[in-house]
Amino acid sequence: MNMRMRSLIALATIVASLVACHATPAPKSPAGVQSRTFLLQSSMGADLLAETTVHLRLTDNDLSFTANCNHMGGSYTIEHERVITGALEQTAMGCDPERHAQDDWLLKFFASKPKLVLQGNTLTFSNDASSLVFLDRELADPDRPLQGTVWEINAYTDAKTAMGLMGIVPPRLTFAADGTWQARSVCLDASGRYTVDGDRIEVTDTRATQGACTDNDKAAADFVRSVLVDGVLTYEVEARSLELKSSGPRSLGANVAEAAARP
Repeated sequence: MNMRMRSLIALATIVASLVACHATPAPKSPAGVQSRTFLLQSSMGADLLAETTVHLRLTDNDLSFTANCNHMGGSYTIEHERVITGALEQTAMGCDPERHAQDDWLLKFFASKPKLVLQGNTLTFSNDASSLVFLDRELADPDRPLQGTVWEINAYTDAKTAMGLMGIVPPRLTFAADGTWQARSVCLDASGRYTVDGDRIEVTDTRATQGACTDNDKAAADFVRSVLVDGVLTYEVEARSLELKSSGPRSLGANVAEAAARP
């Protein structure tokens, strides 16, 4: 084999290697992490407030997290077991200075190229100074049952409006095991029957009375009545939250009610 042929073979080998390198995609999240939500269980060296709940979600391409204030996140890749983020962005919620400082700490932590280790349902991020240990949300905070839970309605949306129901006594909603439902507030008493089929709820025999109350409480009662009318709703429960959607553009959001006397 002459020198020219050896040179051509060597060049072809180098080109093939370069093409192979560029054709191999950067590794993303480790197997078992994609499309799962994790909740913070413990931390070391972290500047976090007491009773903070940190939610973390990973997909193939994106990382997002929140700690009772802003929603933050961005793109990422995994290199040598370390999380390499792109530019991290955040919403602009009006929180107290301590929670803004906490958000800033989390942004810096996830931008520090922390090491990522998944062991079963436990996900750990660590750098030289700090570590955060997360547990799969379905274990840390399992979905509450639709039936028998007291739901406190706190949000309403339609084609033009998305609003939190603040400054009022939140209406409370229950679905009993005997197939009846009830929604009550300071000026609303509504009830009826229901059946469940998968993620669908059929509401029937709705009855409602509404008394005198403030304008805000009346508006909240009207929102509830506009969704809980005879017909088919779809629902989704995630941890402590419930979303009810009508066949039109209206929906209600609710959380598990705190231990308190019902209205």
